[in-house]
Order: sequence, then structure tokens, then C-alpha cells
Amino acid sequence: MKKRGEIQKASRILQTWISCAIGITVVIWILGDIARAQTTSCQVGTFECAAELYLYDGKVGVGATAPVSKLQIGAQIDTFTPYVMLNNPGTNSAFRIKSGGHVLHAHISDGTEVFTIANTGKIGVGTTDPATLLQIFGTVDTSPSSHGLLVLGTTIGDNISIDSNEIMARNNGNISTLYLNQEGGHVIINGLSTANVGNVGIGTMSTVDKLHVAGNIRVGTGTTGCVKDADGTVVAGVCSSDLRLKKNIEPFSNVLDKLIHLQPVYFYWKSKEYPELGFGASRSFGLVAQEVEKVLPELVTQDTVGYKAIRYNELPFLMLQAIKELKAENETLEAENMRIKEELKDIRSEIAEIKHLFIQKVSLTRLEDK
Repeated sequence: MKKRGEIQKASRILQTWISCAIGITVVIWILGDIARAQTTSCQVGTFECAAELYLYDGKVGVGATAPVSKLQIGAQIDTFTPYVMLNNPGTNSAFRIKSGGHVLHAHISDGTEVFTIANTGKIGVGTTDPATLLQIFGTVDTSPSSHGLLVLGTTIGDNISIDSNEIMARNNGNISTLYLNQEGGHVIINGLSTANVGNVGIGTMSTVDKLHVAGNIRVGTGTTGCVKDADGTVVAGVCSSDLRLKKNIEPFSNVLDKLIHLQPVYFYWKSKEYPELGFGASRSFGLVAQEVEKVLPELVTQDTVGYKAIRYNELPFLMLQAIKELKAENETLEAENMRIKEELKDIRSEIAEIKHLFIQKVSLTRLEDK
């Protein structure tokens, strides 16, 4: 065991002055197992400093008397022990490098980690546990004046602002045009979903169908533009109908006798009983699928839930066929009417001739009686 005098001797502060040609004066103390160096003046160009360097237990501290990391700059502000630690005790902000769960991270004055690189190579901003290669977490909403969580481009020109559930194209604080596959290619929304969920709303946030447009719809260029169902059957618009594109062409069979049994009706939807279907509360009109099915079953389909639907897009063509049948019947009646008229004309001529002969006969008889 060392004597008190030897301990005091070993603990005596040694001071050495080193003057450098570049104008830095360094004071070095050695106290026990702590080596401390302090710059009393430091001016290189416009850089000025006053710092203390500590060597303690194989660790280096700058402004930290007992560094807990291999390199620590600034006094420790929490119990985190990385390999390299840069602290700002004045604002409680820090920048750390370590191994293990996080390779690098930084946090601000309230201790919230604002940037993390995990040992998996994933980067987190606003989260310490990034789930993907880059994850940005926050609650800032994007708007023409608010920048959301991520901005691509310059805020004083064209840019895209993104938050947790919105993408907005902007130009210097104003809304702008968002282009998707401007040079070509498909844009697919909800294409891989097996649950058949997810709608697209234009002008509305309350969607009840796959595409819900609150406003007018313009389709085509004036000479083209067709709306079709899944099997390519025309619903509306200017659609391909070239003979060269078709095969197995068959005319409609007679439908007039069937169409006259269809009864158009006015009705109200059960909108309160079935709110998920998005029916309106106003008076509507149409046909009843169950009634149509009795007469023209090919017009009735059934959705995935079991509700019946009508192929209304085929009705105009059936009515066209019915008009053709009415025209044919009318032409037949007209021909029959002409035949009857001709027969009546002949009958009238014969009656007139008989009348004339009768008058002549009566006149001769009277002359003979005289």
C-alpha cells in the first residue's frame, strides 16, 4: 500500500505549457489517471475555440471530464453509451455512433430521436425503429403552405410535398399539376387486392363505388371515347363497331312481345337500411330485376353479395329491335290496308256499274209500259 505522501505525489498536478507556432497555447494537467489539456487561446483564421480534452480510461473526452464513449464531445446528457457521442448540453441535443441496434442516431432537446440508421441498413426519421429502408414519421399535414414530411424539389418552384397519407404537387406555395406516367405506361390502383376493397374519389372524400366523381365526366376526343364493361360490351360513348373486327354476327330475335311485359316504375331506395350501398334519398326510376328476369333473364346479373342487377346498356338495342318489328308490322298493315282499299275501289266501281245498268233497265221498262 502506497504511503500518503507517495499518493499525494502521484496525484500532484503537473503543468506543462506548450506554445505552438500557429498561435495555440495548450495547458496540460495530469491528475491520477486523468490527463487534461486546455487551450487558453485558439485562433486560426476565423476559427476561435476554447476547449478541454480529457483522456480517461482509454476514452477521449472533449468538454467531458469522464467520457463514457471511445470519443465523447460534450458532457453526457443521458445514460446512452455509444462509441462516439457528440452532445450539446445547452440544448440537450446529441449525435451518437454505436454498434448493436442503432449504428447512428441523433436526438433533440426533449430526447426525441429525429434520425436513426439501424444496423439493418434501414433509416428512420422521427422513429427509432424503421420498418423499411427509409421511414419518415410525423404528423405534419401537407398543404400549399405546409411542407408535410417530405419535399421533392424546391419550395419556391415546382415540388411535390408528401405527408403520411397525401401527395400534393405545388409551385411556389400554390397547387399545381401532379403527373403520373406522363410519358406512358399504366397506372394501377389497388390492382393486387384480393379483398376487392378501395375506391377512387374525384371531388369527394366519401366514396361508395370504385370510381366516384362529384361533377361532370368527359370521355374521349369527340370522335373517340368509349365506356365498356369488363367483357368489352359497350356501355356508352363513341365505340369501335367495324365489321372487320367482328365475327359470328347474329341478329336479335323478336323481342317486342317480351318488351311490352316490362313495366317501368318509380321508386325510392332503402337508403337507411343499406347505407353501405350509397343510395340516394330522392325518387328514382327504372325496372325491377326480378320482374325483368321472368321475361328477359339474359338482362339480369347478380353481384358478389347476391343482389340482382340489370344490364341497362342492352335495353336500347332491344328497343331498337322492337322498333324494327313494329315497323315491319306497320308495313304489313299498310300493305293490307292498300289491298283492302283497292278491293273497295273495285267494289265501288262494280256497284256504280250495277247502279247504272239498273237505272237503264228501269228507264226501258217505263218506256215499254207507255
